[in-house]
This record gives sequence, C-alpha cells and structure tokens, in this order.
Amino acid sequence: MNPDEHRAIEEKWSALLRDTKAKGGHDAFGDRDYSGGSYFSWGELELRFFADQRFRALETRRSHVSVPGLSSTVPTQTDTPGTWVVWTDQHGLPVLRLTGDDGSLRRYRLARGDSGVLLLDDKPYKWVHFRGGRPVT
Repeated sequence: MNPDEHRAIEEKWSALLRDTKAKGGHDAFGDRDYSGGSYFSWGELELRFFADQRFRALETRRSHVSVPGLSSTVPTQTDTPGTWVVWTDQHGLPVLRLTGDDGSLRRYRLARGDSGVLLLDDKPYKWVHFRGGRPVT
C-alpha cells in the first residue's frame, strides 16, 4: 500500500469521527463465595470526538459488594480530555490513538459495524452524531 492510500484511509476515518460520540465497551465481572458474599463490577466508556482533534473519555465504573447483612455500591467516574488522531498500521488498517492531557495513551483498531456501530478492538460501541443523535451511517 502506498503512502497516498494510507493517507486516504486516515482522512476518511478522521472525517467520519468528527463531531461524533461512541458509547459502549461494557465490561462486567462478578463472583460469589460460599459465605453468601458477592462482588460485581460493571464499566462503560463514552468517547466524544471533536472536530478540532480533541476528545473526552468518560469512563464510568460501578462496583457492588455484598455480604450477609451489608451491601454497598461504589460508583467511580473518570473524565480524561486529550487529542485524537487516526493513522494506519503497516497493513493499511486504521488505528485510533488517544493521547490524554494527563499523558495516558490508548490505541484501538477501528472498524465499522452495522449502521450506528463503531468497533474499537472488535468491541461494539453505539456511534452517533452530536447534533440530533442520528446514527453514523
């Protein structure tokens, strides 16, 4: 694949992501022990992509712990702003790189699912435009 083909893929994906948000990446884990206690953790990620190549990542996680006679749910939320860029790997496949203002770095392989679905590392995210909430097609 020549450099122009790589650039065309990067520009196409950059245009698709502008002014959209993706929400999903549901992550859940649970466990129960013999004493009747249990633990459950659930997480979700919302990414907002702005036209100026900035992003906001809002990660929500809830942990629920229970033992006989006591139950507690602990919500946590992190909000990470930063910059985003799309590049292509050596095979010409699109990769999304998120660089947080805090120095964090995340990379995701990009693909399109059905209408309104963005796949980040093969996990489905609901994908819509900011204005009107219409799915990205």
